[in-house]
Amino acid sequence: MLKKSLQLCAEIESMIGQIYRNFEQSSASTPKMKAFWAQMALDETDHERQIRFVLRLPTKEICLNKEGEEDRRVATLHGQVRAALTRVEQEMLTANKMLDLAEQLESHFMTVHAANAVASQHKSLKNMLTALGKHDQEHIAQLTEFIKDFRSTQPS
Repeated sequence: MLKKSLQLCAEIESMIGQIYRNFEQSSASTPKMKAFWAQMALDETDHERQIRFVLRLPTKEICLNKEGEEDRRVATLHGQVRAALTRVEQEMLTANKMLDLAEQLESHFMTVHAANAVASQHKSLKNMLTALGKHDQEHIAQLTEFIKDFRSTQPS
């Protein structure tokens, strides 16, 4: 994994946090949703901080010298998240569309964390990426439960 990819991962976490803060401020969010989005945004900020901490290690400690498939996945995801952020800044999404987008983003990023953890040869980086992948799984579980609860209260 290249250092540039870790920098992109930190930017992705930041952008996802911005998306969740936009959702929190949306008039389409219920009070319960606002609290949920606020917590999700805080979690993303924490993820970004963890990645930025690892970025302070010497490059030779954390990164391989050649680009791999995981680096291309990160770059692709970065573009997708940037497009999603632009969309939520320009459009008023319904509550259901916010939930769908969040589920999509969390699923994609979990896959990237898992792939990067497997590819990493540095123990600290591997551990951090594995932990972030597990936290992504928790996010998806929380999100799935929140979606189920929210949609069960919506009129058909």
